[in-house]
Amino acid sequence: MRKNFPDLAGRPLVAEDIKYSIERQVNPDSPQRALFYQKSQWENVDRIELIDDLTLKITTKGPVASFLHFLADTWNSIIPREVVDEAKDELNEDHRLVGSGPLILDKFETVQVVRYVRNPEWFAADDRPELGTGRPFLDAVEIQWSPQSDSVGETAFKTKQVDGTGFVDDANLWRIAGELPQCFVTESPTTGGPSTPLLIDRPPYQDFRVRRAIAIAQDRMTLGEQAFPSPPEHPRFRLSSTIPWPVTRWALPYDEVTSRPGYRFGPGEREEDLAEAKKLWEAAGGSDAIGTLKILFAGLPAWIPEKMLPQVKRQIEESLGAKVETEVDSSGYTQVIACLVRNMEDAPTGTCGFVWTYDNGYLDPHDFLYTFYHTNGRRNSFRMSDAQVDAWLDEMKKEFDYEKRREIVFKLLRRIGEEIIPGYRYFNDIGRSVVRPYVKNTHSWGWYGRAYWYANMWMDQNDPDFPG
Repeated sequence: MRKNFPDLAGRPLVAEDIKYSIERQVNPDSPQRALFYQKSQWENVDRIELIDDLTLKITTKGPVASFLHFLADTWNSIIPREVVDEAKDELNEDHRLVGSGPLILDKFETVQVVRYVRNPEWFAADDRPELGTGRPFLDAVEIQWSPQSDSVGETAFKTKQVDGTGFVDDANLWRIAGELPQCFVTESPTTGGPSTPLLIDRPPYQDFRVRRAIAIAQDRMTLGEQAFPSPPEHPRFRLSSTIPWPVTRWALPYDEVTSRPGYRFGPGEREEDLAEAKKLWEAAGGSDAIGTLKILFAGLPAWIPEKMLPQVKRQIEESLGAKVETEVDSSGYTQVIACLVRNMEDAPTGTCGFVWTYDNGYLDPHDFLYTFYHTNGRRNSFRMSDAQVDAWLDEMKKEFDYEKRREIVFKLLRRIGEEIIPGYRYFNDIGRSVVRPYVKNTHSWGWYGRAYWYANMWMDQNDPDFPG
């Protein structure tokens, strides 16, 4: 980065960088405009004024309750104009990556390693005097890719090639934690999770009975157990509706979520759900009238094609007597993204009616709800348009009182999840790692933004476990 942009490396972040980063996302002429799916965060901006190099004045068109969240959102990184390829409006090479955080990218080798080194001139180095001065304390952070092999991870951890690692099967994690009692286990509820958007303005998903039948036919508890095996005393996932359970400020109460057909797992409840699903399916005309369900599965993470595909196909076929054809995006997400973009553009061909994918997590209800379910939402690949939902979403956007806003969010979640069902949500996992005891001040995080937490960690070289 410093070699390719010598005049940029080390210069101060200025107000113009922020102005450019915001305006770039809402530029209607950008060849990348379809990919700026968080642009709705900035569409309420009326004007941006540069007062001086370090002062910016943003005026909105009206009240926006989530605006402070927009400013701090992980998706809205500040991008200097110099690193962007102007013709393509992109910065997809690693030599263009730049930032003002605690760590500097040192090495990136695809499916091998990503290495960050300490930023010696980080602006927030002394902002946490209770921890110490001169953050970050670590010289470097190296994240190694390893095959999804628990035996490889176990060997690397026990021989101290790595200081912490997770496992495919949590039973192995707890076994190793028991064998090495000086080590500890970290837990991080994940806000990202599996998601299946439908294209509901075209057959067969125009029919609410079809959407609800498939929603009920999928056994979320079994799917979660397949994806994240773990000992019964240490479950590694919880079921989620539209806003996942780790987002405790906005998620529906867990007891309410698990009382819904398709989510229930009490004695006899699954049998009742299957009977209802079959009844709905037949009322919609049955398999001969509905035709073959074609499902596109994302290729990553590996447990989607390896574990979810055969289980989902089996559940829908056996529960409904449906005909199911499946396809895997061998690139991971290239085909999925292109297909969903065509859905959003209402293209006559190349769309996808049913996608089984992984959706990244968010923090604010605007990102979970407005961008996906408003008629004009930038990620509304469902082609959903509901006057009541739009009205509540517009009300939610302006409501600053937490309790009142939460009431609106709950109304939205119930209508979307029970009365419309434009797609399906399943579960969100609890990411766990076993860590050596000399690693100090670890922190759990829901999803993105972890680089800033590394700034507060250190290695205790006086710990008896440190040698070796």
